[in-house]
Amino acid sequence: MKSLFALLFGCSMCLAAKGQEKKLDCMLLQGAVQTEAFEKTFYLCKSNQDINIVDTSKFFESCTLKAVCQRKLYILHELNAVEQKSAIEIFRIDRKKNVFTLYFHRPLSGAALTLKLRYKKGKAKLLQHKSGAF
Repeated sequence: MKSLFALLFGCSMCLAAKGQEKKLDCMLLQGAVQTEAFEKTFYLCKSNQDINIVDTSKFFESCTLKAVCQRKLYILHELNAVEQKSAIEIFRIDRKKNVFTLYFHRPLSGAALTLKLRYKKGKAKLLQHKSGAF
């Protein structure tokens, strides 16, 4: 009986840890959207609309972002939000220790951006970026 309880407890702890891995710190996303590469690729300062960041994988589920270039940033999790004019999609996130690679895409313009950030102690430092179009 004790071994069964230990096994169930161990499994529940593994599942809880796996769920926590998927959630990322909001400051990582805030650091990404505040980079010059993000602003230039998606023309944040030239736009007059608020920006919707679409995170269908729910990595940044409960984040509230600060405004960038006086544009409010909203995080949406519904797939149909990608069709909105101001939507920027986070379509992939890779992680190797404390280095994250975030992949962004704006379906309206086809613009794409890859940001490689080192994230440590609540601060994101841009290591590399690539931009282009689909």
